[in-house]
Amino acid sequence: MAFLLRGFTALQRASPSLASLSTGMVVMGTGDALVQVAGNGSLDIGRSAVSSVYSGMTSPGIYHWWKALDATWPGSALRSVCRKVLVNQAVLGPLNCALFLGWSHCAMSCLR
Repeated sequence: MAFLLRGFTALQRASPSLASLSTGMVVMGTGDALVQVAGNGSLDIGRSAVSSVYSGMTSPGIYHWWKALDATWPGSALRSVCRKVLVNQAVLGPLNCALFLGWSHCAMSCLR
């Protein structure tokens, strides 16, 4: 396990965008698969792939978005954190939801 952690830490330093892409894909794909199996006892691989690919495509951009928010309002004081969260939810939240729903609809239509 320590070997994996060291490898991932090295990847984050060398290529934060690639680390974000891979983390986004693994977390979303795993989470979606677990929810499907827990919910109805079956797994739709296509659905998990669609979710995983979307998260992988958007995670590097979201990483850089948060870096920009951090540069605009540095620090972890309550005032800075609240500003970052409010701007994120007002701007990226609705955009990300719309993009995910559009992507999911189109990609699942192509799979069927």
